[in-house]
Amino acid sequence: MSAPSSGQPELPFPSEFPWDNRIARNYLASYVWNASAGVGVILFAVSMDTVFCSLTCNLCALFEIAQSQMKRFRGVTLSETQTNLRNILILYQKSLEMSLTLNRLLRPLINMQFLLASLHLCVLSYQLSEKLANLEVLHYAAFTSSVLTLSVR
Repeated sequence: MSAPSSGQPELPFPSEFPWDNRIARNYLASYVWNASAGVGVILFAVSMDTVFCSLTCNLCALFEIAQSQMKRFRGVTLSETQTNLRNILILYQKSLEMSLTLNRLLRPLINMQFLLASLHLCVLSYQLSEKLANLEVLHYAAFTSSVLTLSVR
């Protein structure tokens, strides 16, 4: 770690904090925050979105299968028609149950992702306000837009 000309220890991302980073404890907190923000926000958002999207796509496929079977089922006899209809409704019911389970299980994780992204945006806004006159504002503007892009999806 090389120290810049101001005597401040170097961080993974150029940052300003409302405390003195020359104190080891403050520097460690700043370093951990920077490193975890850089990796954690993006990694968590991408992994959660990937899991949620893949599970949602599979559930949509099950609903489409049930819809397709409903459109093309024909029974020769009344009992065959009832059996086909019962199987389609069971598939539809299980798909609804899986949707409710997915919603129940992922809701806390999605809320946590929203909370962490909001906290991260607050810190980035503070960084932007501190660096407004410097050229580093472009770095923070690009990073803020990437966090917003990941959060909006």
